[in-house]
Amino acid sequence: MTGWYASDGPISAISADDRGLQYGDGLFETIAIRDGRPRLLATHVARLASSCARLGLPYPGDVVVGQLLRDILEQNDRPSRGIVKLVLTAGDGPRGYARPSSPTPRLIGRFSSYDGVDPSLYERGVHVGWSEITASIQPALAGVKSLNRLDQVLARQQLGTDFEHLLCDLESRIICGTMSNIMFVFDEQLVTPDLSRAGVAGVMRSTVMEALGSIIVRDVSRADVGEASEALLCNSQFGVLPVATLDGASFTTRTGYDRVRSALQRAGVMEP
Repeated sequence: MTGWYASDGPISAISADDRGLQYGDGLFETIAIRDGRPRLLATHVARLASSCARLGLPYPGDVVVGQLLRDILEQNDRPSRGIVKLVLTAGDGPRGYARPSSPTPRLIGRFSSYDGVDPSLYERGVHVGWSEITASIQPALAGVKSLNRLDQVLARQQLGTDFEHLLCDLESRIICGTMSNIMFVFDEQLVTPDLSRAGVAGVMRSTVMEALGSIIVRDVSRADVGEASEALLCNSQFGVLPVATLDGASFTTRTGYDRVRSALQRAGVMEP
């Protein structure tokens, strides 16, 4: 068995006609399970629903999504910690890019264990570099966590010993990492790149923005980084991590990082 589940139980395969398989026509969410409960579930569900609307896909509904999530956790003996990945595709379709006039989405999911990152990284920080892969610009998909992740797949192959690499667009505007969103501190103000042209709007990024309420969203160029006093990475699994070095340049202050950590702690979101 593969560990994948649909609404009617375990599955070992999907149809070769599935549009997610054929064209990447679909979405996914990667949900942290902590203390036996899905973390930031409402944010994940809201993003899935809004992304369905943007792609013109029928949303299965909160009840269906919630029931599948509960079934997956139940079938895995209600784990205290891990990850549930939910995948929603446009379902089966004939050859060609055009969807059926009334698509029937396919929702599947699976549980995976997750040990977390080295706890010492929350104090000493991580090493980050620049990716050679250019982030694809497509405003119609910007912010959406679609199944089309080839930019990240290619960038991930080049990671080497770095914890993360940052992707820029053709005009050297920073978009995001291969698996994370990035924030900088300029003049004591937290700033995160504008994702209206490209990138995934992560749930941890939105949680930090809501918790603090004072983060500036704007274009940040690669050249701007020299003026930053701090850099932080965030994603749904490890939470937030300080950047120790970016392509050799060191960040030694932690004021912004401490603010973010405190805000997340008040919101009940903490790692490790």
